Amino acid sequence: EMSVKNILIENAVIVANKGLLCIEAENISLKNISLFTKEKTTMQVQNGRNISLDEIRYRNSEVLLKISGERSQNVKLINTDISKAKKEVEFGQKVSKSIYRNH
Repeated sequence: EMSVKNILIENAVIVANKGLLCIEAENISLKNISLFTKEKTTMQVQNGRNISLDEIRYRNSEVLLKISGERSQNVKLINTDISKAKKEVEFGQKVSKSIYRNH
């Protein structure tokens, strides 16, 4: 019942049917990742805290990042081209837009 914590993944290519799903996680950092998925939503964070998504490459996407869960905090999308996504970020109910930053 503990959260997944303190994960760093760098310089990886991930090809999958489903997108990234980060649930009940803390201090997660993905850097220089190619994430190629068939799903319409590339990445999802649910009740995630201190999530850093840096230099993410992806195919065309309906939603690049979906953030849900009222305990989500400090989600950052850094150095990522958002032009291939129809929608950069989608917020679930009870999620404050202030918890998200795009650099």
